[in-house]
Amino acid sequence: MKKYQYLIVVFIIFTNTTFGQSYYPLEVGKSWSYTLTDYATSDTNRTNLDAMINVSNQREKWGSIDIKYTVKQDSTVNGKIYKVITNNKNPFEKELIRKEDGNYFRLNDQTFKEENFLKTDVEVGNMWLDYENEDQTVATLYVVSCVDKQKIIKGKTYRNVIGIGEITAPVAQIIVFLQKEDNNFLPTKYYADGIGMIYSYVPYPVSGTYSDLETSIK
Repeated sequence: MKKYQYLIVVFIIFTNTTFGQSYYPLEVGKSWSYTLTDYATSDTNRTNLDAMINVSNQREKWGSIDIKYTVKQDSTVNGKIYKVITNNKNPFEKELIRKEDGNYFRLNDQTFKEENFLKTDVEVGNMWLDYENEDQTVATLYVVSCVDKQKIIKGKTYRNVIGIGEITAPVAQIIVFLQKEDNNFLPTKYYADGIGMIYSYVPYPVSGTYSDLETSIK
């Protein structure tokens, strides 16, 4: 009996160290594989986020590709240590990301400005701005759409999920956008504790590709 009790204790310790790492694990060697899908759409006939995650959309698929992201190494920029994330489709494309006190920052490779793209100590409805230029006329708006202990996305159940809507636009347009009651076409990313990003949806026209763009973790 004691032997089985010991095995149970070991199993509990193992599961606790496997899950609950972070909402964007950044250990060197960590990788994520996704399927990126383009769906036909138009300005007048679009599919909202709920229909996409509930698999009730009737969109025609234009095409899809699989892509793998990997945390490769550390990189120090302006005295801050970032993780370098690469993907297997474009060896020249890199993301620099770091974590501090539950906040995740991405270094913009064009402006060399940090963007606080993910916060974990949040409630639904929380929002913040990252200004994209010195004149503060263009910004990225982040809106927390969900903080769920359990959420089903495309038939899979995930635990401890944070959903964050994200849009970059002139500040004047952002103000108009916030006055709308229905923001169900806001590009949104979902993050799960211990996994990282699990799903994102960028509807047309924000996608800029004449299609809706969906990214699902494999």
